[in-house]
Amino acid sequence: MWVSLIASLIYYVTQPWHPFTGSVVLKGLSVAPLAIMAWRVLPGREGLLLGLGLAFGSLGDVLLDLGEGMFPFGLGAFLLGHFVYIGLFWRNRPKPSRLGRFEKLMIAGLALFAALMSAWLLPSTGMLAPAVAMYVGALTGMVVAAVAMQLPEKLVVIGAVLFLISDTILAVSRFKTPVPGRALLIWPTYYVGQLLIAVGFLRAKGVKALDLQRFR
Repeated sequence: MWVSLIASLIYYVTQPWHPFTGSVVLKGLSVAPLAIMAWRVLPGREGLLLGLGLAFGSLGDVLLDLGEGMFPFGLGAFLLGHFVYIGLFWRNRPKPSRLGRFEKLMIAGLALFAALMSAWLLPSTGMLAPAVAMYVGALTGMVVAAVAMQLPEKLVVIGAVLFLISDTILAVSRFKTPVPGRALLIWPTYYVGQLLIAVGFLRAKGVKALDLQRFR
């Protein structure tokens, strides 16, 4: 946990000097330790899936920092991570599922957001349009699956929404128009999103994810 937090903070405050020797290492060390934490403290398939989702995110982080030519591969890594999260969250939903009014409204809002964002963004993505369309669907589906879990604590849902916000800012800045303050917004919303997904899911499974005694 400490490695993750410190690496993420250093990566964030050194953004004006990116890229520099070691910056990609800092980025990789931000989310990868959360994957290792999940594998260590949560046994069985759920720990494996949570760690795998985080690991794909860390791989995507590294690939995006290796140059413009690696963008499609980074996008693919994040896409795989979302598919893993969807599977993990969906298998942990209540059965039978009984969504409340708030959950239904949130899911409807997410569907509308995905439709409008796709219609506005995709014409500007060129040859990447099919991949971006699939990514928007998977990203939105990940948030919907987090909502469908209906966990008493909302850390996972908050984390998923922050992930959505981060990727939306990144996509709009890349394909449409620069977003003011994007350099200050993209990394913290993404990292805190991943952190809350990890910690929230572990807490839901009875793991005291912030008890550092577990990792000594």
